[in-house]
Amino acid sequence: MKFWKRALAIVALTLCCFVPAGAVLPAATDAAQKHFLWKVTGPKGVVYLLGTIHAGKADFYPLPSIIEDSFTKADALIEEIDLSQPAEAARVERGLIEEGSYPNGDTITNHLSEVTRSHLAAYLKKGDLPEPAITHMRPWLVSMLVEQLELQRMGFDPSYGLDQHFLEEARQSHTQIGALEDAGSQLELLSSLSEEFQDRLLLSSLVDMEKSHDVLDFLTQAWQSGDAAAMQELITSSVRDYPQLKPLMTKLFDDRNTAMTAKIERFLQTPNSYFVVVGAGHLVGDKGILSKNFKVEQL
Repeated sequence: MKFWKRALAIVALTLCCFVPAGAVLPAATDAAQKHFLWKVTGPKGVVYLLGTIHAGKADFYPLPSIIEDSFTKADALIEEIDLSQPAEAARVERGLIEEGSYPNGDTITNHLSEVTRSHLAAYLKKGDLPEPAITHMRPWLVSMLVEQLELQRMGFDPSYGLDQHFLEEARQSHTQIGALEDAGSQLELLSSLSEEFQDRLLLSSLVDMEKSHDVLDFLTQAWQSGDAAAMQELITSSVRDYPQLKPLMTKLFDDRNTAMTAKIERFLQTPNSYFVVVGAGHLVGDKGILSKNFKVEQL
């Protein structure tokens, strides 16, 4: 049960932060120094859109003053999902256990290809994931745990993620907190993946671990420099190099972007200001939130 508590804490804050570790890194651009922050002005209201990576390091802080100042101007904090309420956090925990586990004593090895079973067995021998704890987990959940444990090995921690940082600030300042999605929809998305796809997802996580350091370094650099083009190229190259991932990327990004954008449009129709913290990958690209015909200014 102790392992489940740790696993749930990791996954709950990183549900859909996904960039395959094997992606070919694009060349860095010479974009002028900006931040991954945009001011969106609507008919009545204002939305500050902050793209985030869901885990960070202590040296991410203090954040640039323009980011913190934008937060203080907002009437409400909006994140992808709202874990500020104990009841919602408990619902996420229950959902992960229910959706991420096989029923009736079924085990993960019954649903894996021979090559994936072999790679998983080799990983388990390292001792980072206790075998009894993951025996009844579905491959999508084990894949996420592997990726997040590798993040932690490289010094990244969900407790230093921008989502958590601004959630704590909102609590302290008694700022209203809301969400673009509910956790149930994210869990439903992941649990709907086919067995074949889950097998591929887990295998890619296990095989590409050694490449993840370079990818995360580039991801961090793109975020810190506000380089939207580099961030998009990283996502695009993931699909180009792993075409079998396209259905997942469509579900994770394109489909969710449409729903998120509709909510942001409604915010702009109110005489209020909102500070929206959302995964950086949702902002960029021809189907990203910023592709909407908004009046935007990168800060």
